[in-house]
Amino acid sequence: MLVATSDFAYLGPEDNELDEQDELQSYPVATVENVSEGKVVVVGDPSITINAMYSEPDNVAFVRGLYADADHVIFDRSHGSGVPPLAAAMLVIRGSPLLQLLVGTIGIGFVAVLSQIRVKSAREALQSRLPARFQPAGNRNDGTIGPGLSDSERAEFLRRQHPDWDEEQIQRMITALNHPRSEDETDE
Repeated sequence: MLVATSDFAYLGPEDNELDEQDELQSYPVATVENVSEGKVVVVGDPSITINAMYSEPDNVAFVRGLYADADHVIFDRSHGSGVPPLAAAMLVIRGSPLLQLLVGTIGIGFVAVLSQIRVKSAREALQSRLPARFQPAGNRNDGTIGPGLSDSERAEFLRRQHPDWDEEQIQRMITALNHPRSEDETDE
């Protein structure tokens, strides 16, 4: 026997309280048995190997001592739960080229759709910040003067928007709107 409980232990479920039928004695927690040319170590509570318990006093030394001199170490997980669902899915996908192709195609399609949404929304945000004359005709608000308006329509629009302007200011604005801009000119 490698490790045993104190002499005041009893067998039963965790939530079971000590009663008259329970016998207080020492019970093995870990033991070693010789089998053929090797040894089998049986640990009653393997939770000493989980991250939360591994750093507890003496757990590291005990676990390392189990395999320090060994040529081979075999873990029996046959009594444990099955493979976790995500790990099982990954094993199935890795074993099937057709599933790999399907998952890859779906992934690439998903990325393509997301990138189009982001590119489109970024383009729309940029265009909404541009001056009206640089925005595509479909994006202009009704409050802008479009390129297809005649001079009289432009004058009427400017009179409605700026009732305080005189005719000379309106004509100067129409002349400026009709003047083709070169790429070297900038707004002032």
